[in-house]
Amino acid sequence: MEILIDSLYSIVNYKSRYLKLKEILEGIPVSEYKVIFKSNNNYKPLDLEVPYDNCFVVLKHPVEIDFNNLAINIVNHTNTKWMFYFRHFDNDKKEDIIVTPWEVDTMNNGVPIRNVKGRKLLIIKDLCRWTRRTDSGDLRDIWRKDAILIEDGILQNKPVAPYDNSSSAMSYYYYDLGTQPMILKNLCFKRMDETSNVIGLVSVCGQDNVIFDNIEVVKNVKNPVSEDKSLIYRKAITLYYQI
Repeated sequence: MEILIDSLYSIVNYKSRYLKLKEILEGIPVSEYKVIFKSNNNYKPLDLEVPYDNCFVVLKHPVEIDFNNLAINIVNHTNTKWMFYFRHFDNDKKEDIIVTPWEVDTMNNGVPIRNVKGRKLLIIKDLCRWTRRTDSGDLRDIWRKDAILIEDGILQNKPVAPYDNSSSAMSYYYYDLGTQPMILKNLCFKRMDETSNVIGLVSVCGQDNVIFDNIEVVKNVKNPVSEDKSLIYRKAITLYYQI
């Protein structure tokens, strides 16, 4: 599938241009996997401004997006933290498999978990608090979480610490995963100096096998912003960075 982006340059308002790009990307059909950007504008930078709070470009199914060496210049004065979200939503969580703490701790000795087919991302939370002392000497409550990849019932990794003990109480849910990776490639993402708030490239949640290929992220130096992270991943297993 090819996306001709020349019409985006004709949109004078950068916020409206952002919304049009969001509409295009979120409208990619599930049946289309490989998407490549095309332009007759010699790929001059595409200037964008985030129009309102929490205005993310949400990609919910595996897709390979090739920006074909496009440069995006972005400005953000909202509380939007990242432009792209690769994620599942709460209604995609499932709880209809049974996994015991012993099976998680031992990877079930390589034996498949009963009635589990395909690829699953198991998210485990310990309901017993882990409390640690901070550098300032204060106490804060911390709950441990682990992400476990399951392929055709076989656990592919272990938790950081065991759950099969009296001081842990394991709860969990899982996401169904596809076989194709999520790929973002050939893009220069630049946050402009006039930006007042953080705007990173992508947040990944509830995914596995995410690939960033030939991605350049340029942050503004004249006006640095606190909590400046270009990539963040939660409840994710495998991410690949390629140059």
